[in-house]
Amino acid sequence: MNLAINTDYFEDVNSPEKYIRFAAEAGFSHLMWCHHWNTDFIYSKFEIDQIKSWLKSYNIALQDVHGTDGREKCWFAAEEYRRKSGVELVINRLIMLKELEGTGTLIMHPPRFNVSDTPEKTAATAKYAVSVRRSLDELLPVLEKYDARIALENLPHGNWKILSELLDRYPAERIGFCFDSGHCNITARTHYEESEKYASRIIAVHLHDNDGSGDQHQNPFTGTFDWEWLAGVMKKSGYSNLLNFEVSCRKSPFYNPEASDHDPDIRRFLADAMERCSRFAAMCGQ
Repeated sequence: MNLAINTDYFEDVNSPEKYIRFAAEAGFSHLMWCHHWNTDFIYSKFEIDQIKSWLKSYNIALQDVHGTDGREKCWFAAEEYRRKSGVELVINRLIMLKELEGTGTLIMHPPRFNVSDTPEKTAATAKYAVSVRRSLDELLPVLEKYDARIALENLPHGNWKILSELLDRYPAERIGFCFDSGHCNITARTHYEESEKYASRIIAVHLHDNDGSGDQHQNPFTGTFDWEWLAGVMKKSGYSNLLNFEVSCRKSPFYNPEASDHDPDIRRFLADAMERCSRFAAMCGQ
C-alpha cells in the first residue's frame, strides 16, 4: 500500500538518512519532508542533491514538503525585512519540492487567530494577516513558474478566521487546504464542521491522533479523533494524492527515554504506524 510519513517522526534536525531508510523498510512509499520545519534553515543545492541520492538509494519518493514560518525569517512578519526574508525561505522550499520531484504540495502555517486573544493580540494578528496576503501575492508567480501549490494548514485552538479568508481570496489551482486531524481534535467540535466546509479544497493532509488535550502526534486509532467522520469527508473531498501521516515516536508508548539505542523503539513504532495507517487508508477506499 502506498502511504506517506513525515521525516521527523523521531527528530527534526541532524542527518535524516537513517529515518528515511527505516521508513522505507517499514513499507512507506513516500515522505513528507519535515526536517527544520520550525527554523530559518536554508537548504543548499548540495544538501538537496544528497537527499535526492538517499531517496533513490532507499527506493522511497517525496510527496510533500512542510515549509517553515521561520524564526527571524517569517512570511507573515509585520516587519518588512523579516517578511521578505520569509518569502525567500518559502521559495527555497518550493525549489526543494521541485528538485526532489515531489508529487504533492508545500504546506505552510498561516498566522494564528484565537477567539480568546486579547484586543492587543488580535490587533497584532490583523497585521500578520495583511503580511501573509502580501507574501501570497508575491508567491503566486513563483507557484506558476514551478507549477506548484501551497496548502494552508488548520492550527490548534483555531485559525479559521484567517484561513477561511485566504482560501476564499486565492485561486484553488494554487492555494488549497491542508487538513490536520490532530489540530482539529484539539479545538472545539465546530472545527470539524469548518474543515468539512472546505473539504473540496483539501490538497494535503496531516493525519495523527491525540486525546484532545494537546498536539501529541499519535498513531491513528489511539486517541479520540473521529476517523469514521474523516473517512467520509475524504471520500467526498476529491482528494487524490496519497494519505500522509504526521506522527511522533518520542510521544508514543514505544519510546523509552532510558534506552541508549532507540532503533528498536523506532522500528516497533513504525510497524504500528504502518498497520494503523493502512487501516485508515482502507476506510477511505485506497
